Amino acid sequence: MCTSWKCFKLYVHKCVYKPAEDSVLALEALRELRERGLEYERIVDVGTGSGILALAAYELFKPSLLAAIDISPYAVQTAKLNLPEEAHIAQCNGLKCLNTHWDLAILNPPYLPLEPSERGDPCTKWLQISWSGGGGVMRSLTLETLKASNEVLLVHSTLSPVTLEELEAVASVEVLGAEKFFFEEIKALRLKRRTTRG
Repeated sequence: MCTSWKCFKLYVHKCVYKPAEDSVLALEALRELRERGLEYERIVDVGTGSGILALAAYELFKPSLLAAIDISPYAVQTAKLNLPEEAHIAQCNGLKCLNTHWDLAILNPPYLPLEPSERGDPCTKWLQISWSGGGGVMRSLTLETLKASNEVLLVHSTLSPVTLEELEAVASVEVLGAEKFFFEEIKALRLKRRTTRG
């Protein structure tokens, strides 16, 4: 997989989401943050899949702590093959397994509104979970990640049941990049949680 700044060689298990246009958009957004001179010491990739976004963050920012988590055992196996050995890789649902506050969280969530099917072989089920979790999964993951991080790089689709207005109610939102397709528009968003006064 190639971006405007680098080509990545990855192993991707057949039961793991293969990096696509949404991944490239997030990779370009990470590069944009680096070009602005931003630095992040503690970075987590939530729902890491192949690990490509965590790998890019490692190369761009050289964080002192890099973590990659995924609910899928196949994704965890895959990320272990693609990420440097100093990365912390764990199988867990969301950030519940890590008791750390992050400078940057990367989140390319399962944003399609369909609920994953209960039918099919295990491989198919894990693939479906990686791209379609219904509105509840994306909403809970986004809010949980915002709470645990100073900033979130979020991939958002117009197909998602979580709207930009909903995100703007809880965070400042900056569009780092966008790409239109005939059926959707995806955006790479930089979120900063709003602080409450009182």
